[in-house]
Amino acid sequence: MAHLSLKNSLLIAGTEFDQSEKVNRLIADPANHCVVLYPGIHSKNISLAASTDLVEWFPQDKKLVIFVIDGTWPCAKRMILRSPNLLALPQICFTPNRQSEYQFRHQPHEHCLSTIEAVHHMIGILDPSPECDSLMDLFRKMVRRQVGYSVTGQVRRSKPC
Repeated sequence: MAHLSLKNSLLIAGTEFDQSEKVNRLIADPANHCVVLYPGIHSKNISLAASTDLVEWFPQDKKLVIFVIDGTWPCAKRMILRSPNLLALPQICFTPNRQSEYQFRHQPHEHCLSTIEAVHHMIGILDPSPECDSLMDLFRKMVRRQVGYSVTGQVRRSKPC
């Protein structure tokens, strides 16, 4: 959904990216500054960063490339651990200012968001734009439709990957 909604995005499907030519080409390009949106213990929290920190963290003379791992929380963790090239990149995270609106799946913790919500929040911090709001509009429509399909009205647990 994010890829279809955001220009200049690239969808790279897979579960292990160490051997991905597309990923490795982006990382190797000296014109790029690559980071991963992932809440690791060494992640830099962009919510708490001063504008001077952001300038230091994201060089202005390079194109910012943000890898977003899309999957359930357990799958995303496995994906990054299986991809040493991504694991070696600087990681960024943020502090959510609200709970997830993802009504048809349980989040593992109160502060966890779906991928679309995380991308929306991240863009809102780094480069607010009206394009970003369309992500949440689309997400909310999807959630309403999924809830409407639910026979029991109960939230489903995620399946392991």
